[in-house]
This record gives sequence, C-alpha cells and structure tokens, in this order.
Amino acid sequence: MKKWVVFLLGLVAGCILTILSLVVIGKVMATTDTVTEEISSSVPGLNLFEQPGDEFSAPSFEVMQVLATNVALAHSGENEYGRTTYWGTLVLLIGDENTHFYDDQIVEVKSGQVARHIGTYQYETKMEMQKTVPVIRIFDKQ
Repeated sequence: MKKWVVFLLGLVAGCILTILSLVVIGKVMATTDTVTEEISSSVPGLNLFEQPGDEFSAPSFEVMQVLATNVALAHSGENEYGRTTYWGTLVLLIGDENTHFYDDQIVEVKSGQVARHIGTYQYETKMEMQKTVPVIRIFDKQ
C-alpha cells in the first residue's frame, strides 16, 4: 500500500512541477519583446513579421518625426563621397524600452549591431496619399 501512495505523490508532484515550468517559460517568452507588442497595438497601420527579416544595410538613420517615445520616422543614411547623406529610404525606426528619440537625432548602427526589417508601416500623408515604409529595429549581432 505504501508503494501506491509514494507513486501517487510522485505523479502529483511531477504534474505540479511541469505546470509551474510551463507557466514560467510562458512568462519569459511573453516578456522578451513586450515593447514591440505594445507598439504594435498602439500604432495604427503597423504590421510586424513573425520573425525579423533581412538585414537593412544602412550605417545610420536621421530621425525626421517622433511618433512615440521609442518610435520614429527616419531617413536611412547613405555613404557618398566620404560623407553620410540622409536622403535614403524613409523607415519607421523602433527602439527598445530605454530608447527616447528626438527630432534630427542621428541613430548609428554600431559595430556588433545589425538593423533588421521587422515589418511594414502604412500611413496617410497630409496630401491624402497612402505610404508604406519598412519597419526597422536595431539588434545586437549574435
């Protein structure tokens, strides 16, 4: 009779540990990119990919207009004749929870980092034209 009690207690303890482990894993997975999820729900016209896409080859970006604390429209920089000009592709730049953009800020893609295409952003201009631009986020290289 003792063997059945020990077996049953072990089974119950295993189930409880499994459930607790899954809850912890779920919370960790949910908080890894909550910034992007919050931005996605608060910025109309934003469509994010399931996984980050291709690398966006720009050495830096110049913020044109700040839409939220860590979201801004920016022009990508292009190296021409030894200097960087900011007439490149218009992008929606998304930062992390510690990022605070401001107008005319230069955001550099530092050594050990990579800018990735993570979605698209659609908006309407003042002249009622529909525009779609890539959404870019700077990640640390792994």
